Amino acid sequence: MRVVPRSLAAAVGVGVLLVATACATPQGPGAPGDEWPAGRDFLATSVTENGASKTIVEGTQVRVSFEAGGRISAYAGCNHMSGTGRIDSGTLVVTDLATTEMGCPGELMEQDAWVADLLTSRPTVRLAGDELTLATATITMVLLDREVADPDRPLAGTSWTVTTVYAGDGASTSIHPVPAVLTIDAATGSFTATTGCVGGELQGTAIVAGSSITFGVTEEKPCVGGSNQVDAAVRATLTGEVTYEIEADQLRLLRPNGDGLGLSTGNAGSGLVEVDCGTAVVNQGDIPPESMLTCFIDAVAAGRTAHLSVVMPTVEGDPIATSYRYHGGGPSIEVLTDTRQDAFRPQELRLQTCEQPRVEEGFLAFATCSEAARIG
Repeated sequence: MRVVPRSLAAAVGVGVLLVATACATPQGPGAPGDEWPAGRDFLATSVTENGASKTIVEGTQVRVSFEAGGRISAYAGCNHMSGTGRIDSGTLVVTDLATTEMGCPGELMEQDAWVADLLTSRPTVRLAGDELTLATATITMVLLDREVADPDRPLAGTSWTVTTVYAGDGASTSIHPVPAVLTIDAATGSFTATTGCVGGELQGTAIVAGSSITFGVTEEKPCVGGSNQVDAAVRATLTGEVTYEIEADQLRLLRPNGDGLGLSTGNAGSGLVEVDCGTAVVNQGDIPPESMLTCFIDAVAAGRTAHLSVVMPTVEGDPIATSYRYHGGGPSIEVLTDTRQDAFRPQELRLQTCEQPRVEEGFLAFATCSEAARIG
């Protein structure tokens, strides 16, 4: 589990690097007509360099945000950048651009570098409706307003998966064998949720009013083999009134004391609901239902995001949970084994990636798997 502060500067814990410096004070619009698009975020849709298409790193977005008071920020998949800016005679002038100093894979560091260079090279800027173009002599980036390029998902009818637990001033992210998923049904004013542990479930009422939701639990099931931090946070958050906010595929639920949950659709805007193939709790010597295994295999074959969990006790009766998760878009499947309830072996989480699932002797098997690595 990794715990990070909520503030950006503290989140990296290694300081910030000034990319471009100048003696400047915060500025807004420059010459008349050079309006600063305060409060608007833009996502890159295409990049060309020296006339050739430049690829954005797979799985990332290049985002540029214009804030009130002449502040500009950007994120290209690794480090966060921010500085002072203005638009002067059709030119974007950015000063004091600072960036956090997180270490990332080389391709992400390179993407950070060219985005920072573009922003600080006084590119021409043209805003036409929802489309923004930044261009220098060598590179042109076309961006689209975030609300158009990646619109907010609907609160109701979306499967929201918990990715973050907010507690105090910190935010914790963790991998758990069973995803915690919330779904709200607007027609019936109800909700269902899994709580991030084997067997944990909640059902009840969900009344939406303005920016708040009032949850009332009418049915609940406990965890098999003990609770965990996510389970405890889900149960605490989905009881009583919380405030909510949605941005693109991210949902945040906060209780009055500031604690709460961060959730995501987990589908990168594909519009496809994650396939839940269920949780099989089997006895020693038994096998999971074949329908659950084929559900997962079929979902992988179709490229659908999916998950499946299997819990089997040791001889002594301690539950061992194995979670299978497929994120779509590639061959790799995450296999997470949880032995934290086993009193007679290392109590840990072990993660490996596997490919080409099949049923073998009543269980999931794979053509290839990486070596299991301890996490958390």
